Amino acid sequence: MEALSPEERSLLAEAVGSRRKKEDLEKSLGRVLRRKEVGFDLYVSIMGKVRDEARRKKITKDQAAKALTAEG
Repeated sequence: MEALSPEERSLLAEAVGSRRKKEDLEKSLGRVLRRKEVGFDLYVSIMGKVRDEARRKKITKDQAAKALTAEG
């Protein structure tokens, strides 16, 4: 599995930390990326890595996102 770049890790950590009540990870990440004016390609890359990690470890996407941001 390809690791997150420092930029991706930072954006994902911000999305995890700024989630609103009852908001899913995808929506939170999309909001962060729109605010930073980052392209959709980066969203697809980050979420692909989160989904791969979740599938590989058989955990939720939320747990995978937290694990990926804790690495490195």
